[in-house]
Amino acid sequence: MKPITQKEIAKRAGVSQTAASMVLSGRKNAAISEGTKRKILSIAQKSGYRLRFVRKEQTRTNTIAYLLDARSFESEVTEAYYQRFIGSLADTLDGKGYALAVATHADAAKALRTVSERGYDAVITGRDLPEKSIAAMECPVIFLNRPSPDAQLYSSVMPDNKGGIAAAVKRLHEMGHRAIAFFGMTPLNAHSKERLAGYTNACSSLGLSAHTGYIVTPPRRDGTYEEVSSYAKDAVASWHASAIPPTAVVTMGDVYALLLLSHARAMGMRVPEDLSIVGFDNTIACLSSAPQLASIEQDIETMATSAAFMAEELIAGRPPRTVVIPTALMERGSIGPHASK
Repeated sequence: MKPITQKEIAKRAGVSQTAASMVLSGRKNAAISEGTKRKILSIAQKSGYRLRFVRKEQTRTNTIAYLLDARSFESEVTEAYYQRFIGSLADTLDGKGYALAVATHADAAKALRTVSERGYDAVITGRDLPEKSIAAMECPVIFLNRPSPDAQLYSSVMPDNKGGIAAAVKRLHEMGHRAIAFFGMTPLNAHSKERLAGYTNACSSLGLSAHTGYIVTPPRRDGTYEEVSSYAKDAVASWHASAIPPTAVVTMGDVYALLLLSHARAMGMRVPEDLSIVGFDNTIACLSSAPQLASIEQDIETMATSAAFMAEELIAGRPPRTVVIPTALMERGSIGPHASK
C-alpha cells in the first residue's frame, strides 16, 4: 500500500497542507485549535502515517536571520531607507540578546534550507516563499511587508498599503482633482496588489471613474532603471495626449513617481499645476527632486521593532499575530490644486 502523504492528510482534515505539516512536525506555537490538531493526528495514525516529530529540542543560537532576495541585496543594505529598517531591527534584537544575520539567496527554497541547516532561532523575510519550503522550517517565520500565507501559523508585519494609497487619493480629491491615475509595474506582489486595491477602492468610494489608460502597470522584464524610465516616459506621453488627461497620479513607489516627475517636466508639464504626483515609501530621494516629491511614509522603525518582538514571542511558543502599521502622506511640492481650479 502506498504510504499516505501530508497533502492527503490535509485534504481529509479540511486544512491547508502547511497546517498539517506544522502539526505533524510537532510545532508548538502554531495557532491551531486542539480539536483540529487531534483530527489531523487521528487521521495520520489511522492511515499508518509515521510521525517524525519526536526529536530533541533544537539548541538555541540566539541568532535571528533576515532573509533577502539576492537580486535586491545591494539596494537593501546600502540605501538609507532600508538601512533604517536593518539598523532598527539589529538594535532591537541586540537589546533582547539576539544577533542579526543577513542571509541571501536567489532561490527561495534553497535559501530556506540553508537557514534551517544553520539553526537560526527565527527568520524574518519579505520574500514570496514556496509553501512546502516554509512548512519544512523548524523555526518561526515572520513575514515583512506582506500578509502571512496562513495567519494561524506565521506572524506578519506590514504597512497599511490600502489605507495609505486611499488617503492620498482622498487628499488629491480634496484639492479638486477628479481625474487621478495609477502607475506601477507587474507582476504585482502582495503589497503592490494592496496598493492598487487602495486606489480602486478610493476612486469607487469618491465616485471617480477611471478612464481607459489611467491605470498603467506594464510588465517588468529585467527591472532595470532604463526599463522603468521608458515605461514612465510612455505613460506621461500617453496621458498628456489623452482627450481627458489625468491631473494627478499615485504610484506604487517613489522610484516610479520620481521618473514620472522627471519626464513630465521634460515634456513641458508643470508639477503640480498640470500634474500632481505622489510616491510611496518616502525615501530620501524625495527631498532631492524639484519640486520635492510628496510620498506615503511607512513607519519603518516601528515595523522593525514589531518584527523583533514577534520573533521573540514565537520563539517563546506564543501564537502568531498580524500587525498593520499606519502610514502617513507627507505633503510636499509635487501635489497641489490643478491649475484650472
